[in-house]
Amino acid sequence: MQEKQLREIIRQELSQISESKSFVNEDGSILEYGSQKHVDVYNSAINELKLIRKNLPYRQERKERDRITKCVESLKYLREKAQKSGIKSGLIKED
Repeated sequence: MQEKQLREIIRQELSQISESKSFVNEDGSILEYGSQKHVDVYNSAINELKLIRKNLPYRQERKERDRITKCVESLKYLREKAQKSGIKSGLIKED
């Protein structure tokens, strides 16, 4: 009897873990974590931030440029992490 209950608890926990691997896009659509569309969201955010950084005056906005640079670095890290997860789970084919 206990073994059945334990198996049911494990199944519930595993289903919750797999459900939490979703990503909500800015338009409200739900993307699977590690999918190519998920990685493309990171790419578009990185490109937008690079464009903003490029258009800031260098001397006057040094702190803001530095913060944007750090943000881009963080997004690149998250993109690589999602891409590795996508390759591992088979959502993305390795180049």
